Amino acid sequence: MADRAHGGHNGVELDFSVNLNPLITVRELKRIITPLIESVIPYPETRAQSLVRRVSQYLGADEKRIIAGNGSIELMYCLPRILDIKRIITLEPTFCEYRYLAEINNLNHLPLFSQSCFFWDFVEIKKKLTEKDLIIICNPNNPTGNLFLKDEIIKLCETRAYILVDEAFMDFSERDESVIGYLKDFPNLFVLKSFTKIFSLAGLRIGFLLGDEKTISQVDRILPLWNVNALALEVTKSLIDDNEIIEKTKRYIKHERDFLIKKLKKFPIEIFESVANFLLLRFENARGFSSFSKSRGLAVRTPDGFLGLNSSYLRIAVKKRRENIMLIKLFEEFFRNI
Repeated sequence: MADRAHGGHNGVELDFSVNLNPLITVRELKRIITPLIESVIPYPETRAQSLVRRVSQYLGADEKRIIAGNGSIELMYCLPRILDIKRIITLEPTFCEYRYLAEINNLNHLPLFSQSCFFWDFVEIKKKLTEKDLIIICNPNNPTGNLFLKDEIIKLCETRAYILVDEAFMDFSERDESVIGYLKDFPNLFVLKSFTKIFSLAGLRIGFLLGDEKTISQVDRILPLWNVNALALEVTKSLIDDNEIIEKTKRYIKHERDFLIKKLKKFPIEIFESVANFLLLRFENARGFSSFSKSRGLAVRTPDGFLGLNSSYLRIAVKKRRENIMLIKLFEEFFRNI
């Protein structure tokens, strides 16, 4: 069975293993949620219709091409039940659920590993695609943080393979390489959008699948009624109406990411280029640092579950300055004592 390791640690003071928006505070969410408590009493909308309308306007996509889910994973899991797929292709290392999707549906899985610095030759990838393939591309990629050009991805759509682009972290990138604008041109192109990360709603679960109207209609038919809970629906509507929050987040993440990179360069650590709200690191005894930091109440993301990464890799989230300083101080203490 695929290793379904993920971030998230209970019982630690600071959790750098989870990549959520540091600007969304508990206080802010309480302010939003408190007036919405009554919404949990009646049944929610059967398909989060009012939220889909807001998302349609926000993303500039036709409502009929969008369906909401209890997190984007729920929607991804629908695709093998609808599309004629024989093989799933992934660009490794990436989110482990993609290959688990192949495993539970008895599909062949072809992992493609990069030759250098987690960048892939899309010309060669295109040559490998066949009619009943589903290639899943996380953009920006998790855990590497690199961004793929939309022009490269769209060229893959010229094949008869299915292309699924997971844009869960695109809202953190200052450079927008979303392929949503091409949906009307390619019925074999699908996009996953998640507000779990950008709005720090991991516990509420909210995501969207975008694609051609026929497939979206088929997904609608197989999903259970009321698959999006009322609180997730209403909270997301409140947050998506804040036009400044995403742009403010992009600026903040870049500023703090640059700060972390500058400080980390003092240590014998390889830092991989990232446009997302996390950094992938490689250094000797990274596993030792993971244990050390956890003993101090701070968790980082180990490489468990990521194909192609050994124990010398770690992923860290980008958080607020005070928290980032605490992480740097732990690195200073760790390297001083080895």
